[in-house]
Amino acid sequence: MSNLREVEQAIAVIFTPGIDRATRTAAQERCDALKNAPGALESACQLFQASEVPEVRFWCLQTLEELLNYKFAALNESERAGLRHWLVLVACQGGGVRSAEPFLANKLAQVYALLMRQEYPEQWPDAMQALLRNLEAGEDVVWMFIRVLRAVDVE
Repeated sequence: MSNLREVEQAIAVIFTPGIDRATRTAAQERCDALKNAPGALESACQLFQASEVPEVRFWCLQTLEELLNYKFAALNESERAGLRHWLVLVACQGGGVRSAEPFLANKLAQVYALLMRQEYPEQWPDAMQALLRNLEAGEDVVWMFIRVLRAVDVE
């Protein structure tokens, strides 16, 4: 993964209105290179965990969403299994989505639902049970479960 600070700065430029075109274009190219690099899935998950900047975390979830929508077939079983594990961890065990950041929780639920659409029930038969087993972990997990249900309904 690239230097965390550099990536955070590039993503901040993308999300900041009023930035000059050349700076925005360079930042977008840097971020696109990360999205298209081998290991983009793992990098996005690691960056999500490493950064505390909400916009960076949102960008990571957007990257996962794009990978699931457009490059799912290119992911190997190990990457898919790792993503399943990571999603359950983040959704259920306080992996970093706070109730104060509902936009992140909503995007995480969308990514969870997208992977479910691709893998349920053959490769991920316990997708919903993984959430249900963790409801006692607290209110945030209950809200995440509801968000995932809504996202599944949309999918």
